[in-house]
Amino acid sequence: MYVANAPDVSVNPIDHLKCFTDDPGSTYRLTMSVDQPTADSPEPLNLGATFTDKHKVGHAFLTLTQTQSDGTVIRRSIGFYPASAGDPISPSGPPAFGDDANYGNWDVQVTFNVNGSEMTQIVTYIQQYGNQNYHLFNRNCGNMCTGVLGMIGVGISGDWMNYPFGMASSGTGMLQGPNSFYTIYGPSIGLLGERLFQAQSARIINRTHAGGPAPSNAGSCN
Repeated sequence: MYVANAPDVSVNPIDHLKCFTDDPGSTYRLTMSVDQPTADSPEPLNLGATFTDKHKVGHAFLTLTQTQSDGTVIRRSIGFYPASAGDPISPSGPPAFGDDANYGNWDVQVTFNVNGSEMTQIVTYIQQYGNQNYHLFNRNCGNMCTGVLGMIGVGISGDWMNYPFGMASSGTGMLQGPNSFYTIYGPSIGLLGERLFQAQSARIINRTHAGGPAPSNAGSCN
C-alpha cells in the first residue's frame, strides 16, 4: 500500500523559519534532499519496507541556510506531511510540517544559490503552504519542494507525479491510459529524486547521489 506517514517531530513553520532575514551582508543557500524508496531508482515503493516505514514511499524536504557576515550560520530543515498517515483511500487531510534535521538519510541532494529577497519569499511560501490540506497525489512533500524550486527558476519535470504503478485489478489513484480501468498512476518520490539530480541551473552549487544524513539545524530562532 502507498502510505505517507506523519512527521517524527512536528513544528510550526512560522516559528521554525522566523529567524531568516534579508541581510545584504549574508549569503544564502537552498538545499533539496530526497529519500528515494529505493536508492538510485525511480521506483515509487520500497517493497521490502513495512507499511509504516517512512522509507516505504520516500520523502523530499528542504534545508534553508543563511550565513551572516560574522560567520553565524542559521540553518533549518523542513518537510511537508499529512498530520496522520495518508493513503490512497484517504489521500487528503490536515497538513503538518516536520523538523527534518531529525529525518535520517537522503539519497539525492542538490544545493542552490539564492539571495536574501528570494529567501524571504521562500520562507513565506513554506509558511503559507499549510493553509491547504495535504494530498497524497497532488499536494505532497515533493510538490512543496518543487514549488519552491520554481520560485528560483528551477524546473523539475512533472512526470514524477504521474508514474505508472503497473497493472492492478482495483485501487484508488489517478487512472489513465488505454487500460485506464486497470493502470494506476501516481507520484514517485524515487523519480523525483532522479529528476532533481538531472536538473540544470547556473544556481547549482553542489549535487550528489552519494547519500547521507539530513543536514543539522544551526543557530538560534528564539
